[in-house]
Amino acid sequence: MIDNVDNILNVLLDEELIELPLIIESKFPIGVPKHFHYEEFYNYHRVLGYLTCNCRSLKHIIQDFIYQGDIKLDARPNMQVGPVHSDNE
Repeated sequence: MIDNVDNILNVLLDEELIELPLIIESKFPIGVPKHFHYEEFYNYHRVLGYLTCNCRSLKHIIQDFIYQGDIKLDARPNMQVGPVHSDNE
């Protein structure tokens, strides 16, 4: 899901269907939260510490494009098939 949201964001930006919002400066008045991850980058709001796939604002924007028919999702389920085991082995 992470790659999908980032990929959809990149397509929407490339097609000039959306613009990135103003950069929000992260301020932590009582220190950095425990769940903050310096290695993660939030591509939509362009801040450290969070993943783009967790952005509710961006998810709503993508959902609106889906409802309008501007984004079509692949109907195939995203499944991984493991090895088949037989009781006769």
